[in-house]
Amino acid sequence: MLIDKKILTIPEVCEYTGYSKRYVYRLVKQGVLPASKPNGSRMFFSKEALENWMLGKSAKAVNTTS
Repeated sequence: MLIDKKILTIPEVCEYTGYSKRYVYRLVKQGVLPASKPNGSRMFFSKEALENWMLGKSAKAVNTTS
């Protein structure tokens, strides 16, 4: 179901990434994970931005271990 979605909620981000809610909130608070709060209460994530962020992080991790 998440394959077709472009905008994800916190529970969907957790399912998609495998991260806990607490960790997702921490990453957002630190400004590390891209998120949007257009109405001031619910947080939304662009799936494309999230994928780009994950790929950027994983590429860095691979480069530091070699």
